[in-house]
Amino acid sequence: MLRTLIDNLAEHHEVMKGVAFLEHDIDYLVDRMKSSIYGGGKIMIAGNGGSAADAQHFAAELVG
Repeated sequence: MLRTLIDNLAEHHEVMKGVAFLEHDIDYLVDRMKSSIYGGGKIMIAGNGGSAADAQHFAAELVG
């Protein structure tokens, strides 16, 4: 069990290193989303199939 945890953490670390270049884009999008909500707007999230599940999960993260 510990080996599985260590392997999962190592895999997660590799993924995070691979997407580090997106940091500025993510910051920009978060700022835009906050501006929309604070300004009385909304964030629309959509998907089809597996993407719909991702959209629902993302929406739940924002609400919860």
